[in-house]
Amino acid sequence: MRSTTTTLPSFFLTLALICTCCPPLAGQQYKKRPYSVPDLFSQEAQASDQAGIHKYSEDLVGLVVPEQAGKDYIHSLAELLATAEAMAREGKGSLVPEDQVARSFDYLMGRIGAPQILKADLVSIRELRIHGAAMPSYSALFSANRNGANCNPGEALFLLYLLLAYNGKLSRRILDNSQELRRTEGTASGFSFPSLSNSLSISEANRLLTYYSSHHNRRATIKLFNAATQSLGY
Repeated sequence: MRSTTTTLPSFFLTLALICTCCPPLAGQQYKKRPYSVPDLFSQEAQASDQAGIHKYSEDLVGLVVPEQAGKDYIHSLAELLATAEAMAREGKGSLVPEDQVARSFDYLMGRIGAPQILKADLVSIRELRIHGAAMPSYSALFSANRNGANCNPGEALFLLYLLLAYNGKLSRRILDNSQELRRTEGTASGFSFPSLSNSLSISEANRLLTYYSSHHNRRATIKLFNAATQSLGY
């Protein structure tokens, strides 16, 4: 049974402050793995035990949070996400509305002075979630069939990663291409995301975020994160 949802403001978008295209990822350098990004995180999203949910949360935060923020701070955010994810799955915590994910992306773009064209497409978010939930390979990662227009906390963070990687405009092909690569190349392909690496060396949104982060020190980054998390009541 799904609980009554509460809007989670820009916390999960703020976590995506330094997300860049993959591979490699700005937040964390991954070893070569026989999975695309959606495959990897869909597999981790299947975990239902405390340790598994924590690993999933750690990797999500490691995907998007800059190392400059410090290991202790990054770990604390991963703990926060793991708790939010576990509670949401149990029907005791808040889910994140799709429109909040879109508004959060737009908020961050506004904070860094991005051009107006970089705005989240809410319709494409919805379509990708529905498509992903209907695909056995990604049904653990996307919950549209279970939560309707609301996302699990980890799912919301992953969507923000995709919005940053694709300049706010998502497509079903993101998942289709990933699945096709796995089907045709199997484990020989390594850790990759062909639709991103073949078409965009780095998105404009990510380029601007990277520039922004490189011109702010650790204290300023942490202050920004703190301002976002305070709205969650932590």
